[in-house]
Formats: sequence, structure tokens, C-alpha cells
Amino acid sequence: MMKYDGAVEMKPEERLNKITSILAAGILRLRHRIALPADNGPKITPESSSDGLDVVDETVLSVVRG
Repeated sequence: MMKYDGAVEMKPEERLNKITSILAAGILRLRHRIALPADNGPKITPESSSDGLDVVDETVLSVVRG
């Protein structure tokens, strides 16, 4: 992040211009990100997963007292 120590010396109009330029850059950056296609990575099906979750027919409850 840029640090600008001269902000105290800026006139209100200069501050407004600086803020609007920062916000405009952020909006352009956001629009660019929205326009990019989403990359969700490779699709892994349960059949192709080597360490898939085991599905158990019976639910077991374990309680530890101590």
C-alpha cells in the first residue's frame, strides 16, 4: 500500500481528486476481474478420487466421559 505523508498539506479539492482517482482505479480493477472467466480448477468425480470419503450405512454415536 502506498503511503503519502503529504496528505496533511493537500487542499480539499486535491484530496477529493486523489480519492476519486483511487476509487476509479478500484472500479476498473473490479470490472476487469468480473470480465475474466472463472477458473474453478479440474473437476474430480467421486469415482476418480483416490481418497474419497467412506459412506457408512449406520450412524454411530461416540461419547467420551472424563
